[in-house]
Amino acid sequence: MKKTLVPLTALLATMLVGCSGDKTAFNANKISASNFTYTMNELPAVVISLQQDDNNFCEITLLRSDVKQGFSTTLDQKNAENLNASCNINGNYFVQSSKHPTEISIQIDRLDKTKKEAEFKVSLKLINSNNQKNYFEIKDLNFTISKQDFINLTTTPTK
Repeated sequence: MKKTLVPLTALLATMLVGCSGDKTAFNANKISASNFTYTMNELPAVVISLQQDDNNFCEITLLRSDVKQGFSTTLDQKNAENLNASCNINGNYFVQSSKHPTEISIQIDRLDKTKKEAEFKVSLKLINSNNQKNYFEIKDLNFTISKQDFINLTTTPTK
């Protein structure tokens, strides 16, 4: 399977904020969409990976039926079954929580089948799964999925 790097805009540089107030730059250097059969709550789903490097990355899972221009949703504390996110950052695993203030917001601004491009805007606030005290946050991350990854995003794989 060949992964294609996507040209990224300056908007990809975003800040991650922990509860200590320290800020760490996170650059989504590689963005991809899964090309395998996957389900979430027994419905077809796709995984979008935002990767800085092999040790620092986030994965967002959404239902394939939601992959359409204009789709927008916000999930406060793990209370819906159509969206999921987690991040591995500096050896720590950050997740959604039903008991702590976490949030996922995703918006598909453009889905162009002719150009094979999809533009997203994502915000995440996830909690450290080990100590349940520290948070990892991304605010208004804009990115584009294109070429083969656009096909992976918009096409349900066959078994």
